[in-house]
Amino acid sequence: MFDTAVESDLKFGARNGVEEGKGGTFPERTMTLRSVAGRMLARLRLWKCERGVGVSLRGRPRVDGPGRIRLGDGVRIWSHLSPTHLSSGPGAELTIGGGTFVNTGVTISARGSVCIGERCQIAPGVVIMDNDFHGVDDRDGGAKCAPVTIGNDVWLATRSMVLRGVHIG
Repeated sequence: MFDTAVESDLKFGARNGVEEGKGGTFPERTMTLRSVAGRMLARLRLWKCERGVGVSLRGRPRVDGPGRIRLGDGVRIWSHLSPTHLSSGPGAELTIGGGTFVNTGVTISARGSVCIGERCQIAPGVVIMDNDFHGVDDRDGGAKCAPVTIGNDVWLATRSMVLRGVHIG
């Protein structure tokens, strides 16, 4: 398993213009001990997710729900200072595009569809939800749900909230 992970990471680096052993600048540098460990952790702790090549992880995120969670090539998720939570309900789809960085303490909840584009920066404490979970007057009633779409190259600042039906970028 380790040899396969290293081989795929080298291919990922080569595809992105990085030569083996040359280092490069952040985030292009490849094969540091931390990057290999982060990619191995992603394979273990993000087993419920469909992962692209070069997905890396720092810490222990909470990943739950029977829905589909897709992570593109080079997605980085940090969950070491405060847990990051990815949740996808029955029949829902949560997609995070390639090269996106998800910082600590982020909550992303999909009960329908949440789509985050490529090369996005999601700062600590951001909340992204496509549903209300329950109504204000009728707490036992059904939740209203509308797709959330975040385009490419979007930066969400610390503690931002993105709620149902929002399209950014």
